[in-house]
Amino acid sequence: MARQKSWLWEHYYQDEDKVNSSFFEARCMYCAVVKLKEIQLLEEKAVAEGKLMVVWSKNILLQEAQKKVKMATGKISVLVNHLITCEYAPKNVKDKVKKYKKKKSKVADMDKDSDSDSDVAQPPSLQPGICLMLGDYYKHNPQVKTVVDAALKVIKWFNNHSFALGVLNEEQQLMYHKILALILPVITRWTSHFCSLLCLLETWKALQITSIKHDVKLIESAGRSVKSKRKAKRVLQHVRNDEWWKKLVIVKMHIEPLVITTNVSQGANTRCDQVLLLLGNLYRSYFNIRKNDRTIPDAEEEDEAHPVTAIMESIEKRWQKADQDLFITCLFLNPFINSSLLNGTTLSVAMIMGIIHRLYLRVFRTETPPEDLMRSVYEYHMRFGMFFAENWPLNDLKEGLKDEDGTCDPLRVWRILDKKNSLVKLADLILSFVPSSATTERLFTKMDDTKTKKCS
Repeated sequence: MARQKSWLWEHYYQDEDKVNSSFFEARCMYCAVVKLKEIQLLEEKAVAEGKLMVVWSKNILLQEAQKKVKMATGKISVLVNHLITCEYAPKNVKDKVKKYKKKKSKVADMDKDSDSDSDVAQPPSLQPGICLMLGDYYKHNPQVKTVVDAALKVIKWFNNHSFALGVLNEEQQLMYHKILALILPVITRWTSHFCSLLCLLETWKALQITSIKHDVKLIESAGRSVKSKRKAKRVLQHVRNDEWWKKLVIVKMHIEPLVITTNVSQGANTRCDQVLLLLGNLYRSYFNIRKNDRTIPDAEEEDEAHPVTAIMESIEKRWQKADQDLFITCLFLNPFINSSLLNGTTLSVAMIMGIIHRLYLRVFRTETPPEDLMRSVYEYHMRFGMFFAENWPLNDLKEGLKDEDGTCDPLRVWRILDKKNSLVKLADLILSFVPSSATTERLFTKMDDTKTKKCS
């Protein structure tokens, strides 16, 4: 709801629920902030009309004065324990509401735990949370976090000291014939963490030469206080430490596959089958990294302590929360893949039929699937009937419908078939799903470009 300094409310009361307030004091104190007399008159009128049992009722409907704020019509249900959202409520009222809501939520959690139906699964996620895996990597590897924190301190120190940055730029000009910037990562953008480390590693030699040649001047330029000089010495020690740089290279190698996967998955038209392929390739990449780092080829007991194990466990955890039926079906319905990448022993065609059966009922909200669905799945898998090579020449279609980047969208291939077929109808729908917010974000960016002038 919009907020204005002249806070004017029109109160509407429910006809059915006439429960007295269990939060009388907070309600009274809140009403003292707005026009208490007007509210009391409205409530007394509602009692007289039989819409309200007594004054100070808990179950009320609030509707802001529409003429002033020009909002759409409609009543907004607001309970007393939601008063915390109002910026005009006194602080002591907000504190009491917080305690009340917290106590109420604890009781609700206890009831949920004791309920026999509490094991019902929550709706699966369309986003496997690839961008959050880097956070798990840092969280479960304190030694990695220490190395990265030291790198951020080096970047901040040079960027915050103009003399040190100027000397570094001179050394870069002599060595690389160009000046590379040191950038800090954005907390909510995980790919920027990789870019920050990459830029720092590109200036490795220039930083070391700067710290060796201008050691005394750099410490003096840090400031007069002992604390500033001590901090400068610690930063320069990191820069001169070759072992620290080697650890930083290893961290960069560990997060690079994850960053590439995150970047690709945030494409404007990324499909669910592409996300599943990215996850599989990501897991395989880290499995190979862990295997190659073993001191002995068969030393599997070393895998548990390896830093990338945290990422592999994060992949498994987030895949468990994902909508597996959707991702597996999209991969299977990619005509250029079909079941070629699926392990027949663990995921047979019969199991895929069951997955498609469940997904069809859920997507189209029907109790029974069409009669031709299972037959179409079998014919699609075996390349029979309408999916026969002569009727559906995939190689020719792939060459003729490919985009500028050389790839072919399987959705185009499906859309040339008869949409009366239930499998074609399902493929046309689910292959158009974009399991990320990238498309929406780009849309809002374009809208902003349209509405707002660009500033140079």
